[in-house]
Amino acid sequence: LMVMRCDGGVMTVDEVRSRPILTILSGPAAGVAGALMYEKLTDGIFMEVGGTSTDISCVKDGNVVIKYAEVGGHKTYVSSLDVRTVGIGGGSMIEISGGKMTDVGPRSSHIANLAYEVYTNVEDIVDPVLKEVHPKKDDPAYAYIECSNGKKFALTLSGAANIAGYVKKDNYAYGNIEAAKKAWEPLAKNMGLTVEETAKLALHLANTKNGKVVESFIKDYGLDKSTLMFVGGGGGAASVV
Repeated sequence: LMVMRCDGGVMTVDEVRSRPILTILSGPAAGVAGALMYEKLTDGIFMEVGGTSTDISCVKDGNVVIKYAEVGGHKTYVSSLDVRTVGIGGGSMIEISGGKMTDVGPRSSHIANLAYEVYTNVEDIVDPVLKEVHPKKDDPAYAYIECSNGKKFALTLSGAANIAGYVKKDNYAYGNIEAAKKAWEPLAKNMGLTVEETAKLALHLANTKNGKVVESFIKDYGLDKSTLMFVGGGGGAASVV
């Protein structure tokens, strides 16, 4: 039994007992290790996407970029991947004001305890009405729909990506496109846009946030954009990457 380390290596259970801190941030490290092994990544950006956030890391000249880990604002002398986390994931919800979209994330459907609109049956979405929810105290308003049958669904980035046609049938994030379109209709009507245009606007807002982090990696490590490859991992990869 080997345990993943934060720098992408592995260690025995005995080593874990003596230096448990080396397991910190080992989750993202495992994802990058997979990208190096299976995608033969030389220069690239690896984005590991869950339901709530995206962990972004960098590979240069075939090696993972390493730095000292920082935890809760405190610098450590533990070498780990340079991982930067963005509050954008497959379940990211749509922030609204006055019934119109203003932003995407960082709250997700999981935090709001709402089901995804894209992973349900079309028959479940009956007479959808746009509502707003504040998942946590002092949060801005996020969009969800309430149906005449009492069922409630969040409007998510996965729904937007499926509507826009970016998620293929063999992707983990693939869902019920017709159900998602039906759920997004009330927001699209408020926006004066088609459902597809509204979904693409949501994706643009999300991409702007991840794009800033990618640009910072390019600048910090002198990466060549012409040879840069983007690799996505995790269940929400097709919705975000």
